[in-house]
Amino acid sequence: MIGQNMQVPEQINDTWSMDFMHDQLKDGRSFRTFNVIDDYNLECPGKGKGKGKGTGYNMTIYPAG
Repeated sequence: MIGQNMQVPEQINDTWSMDFMHDQLKDGRSFRTFNVIDDYNLECPGKGKGKGKGTGYNMTIYPAG
């Protein structure tokens, strides 16, 4: 809700955040990543990467690190 502070997680696996990021390479190819982060310890257990055209992206999840 607008105007309310976020709840602070009290332990691991309490809350998670996810985000898609998009960028373009110098040669014009674009790619997206899907990131999932534990809000308590800010660890990222896995990242996804994908490529495609328009809305047809194929994502593959890889262990981070």
